[in-house]
Amino acid sequence: LQVVAGSRRRATVGGGEGLVTVLAGTPQGASRRERVSVVTTEISGGDLVYMLYVTPDDAPREYDDLLEAMIRNLKVAATR
Repeated sequence: LQVVAGSRRRATVGGGEGLVTVLAGTPQGASRRERVSVVTTEISGGDLVYMLYVTPDDAPREYDDLLEAMIRNLKVAATR
């Protein structure tokens, strides 16, 4: 996978700050390119949460609104 140029950005993740980077490539054994959106945010206690969203590379716009809604509305329950 390679980083998609210009894809790194700040995002609101569950009401807090986060980062999004998009990678793209063809997985081994697959015939179709994929995009992997890597979302990172810090939660209480300084722990990091990483989320990976995989979508077809030829139709990312069809998933953009859903991905943004999932990122914005993320809820992480403390287990400590």
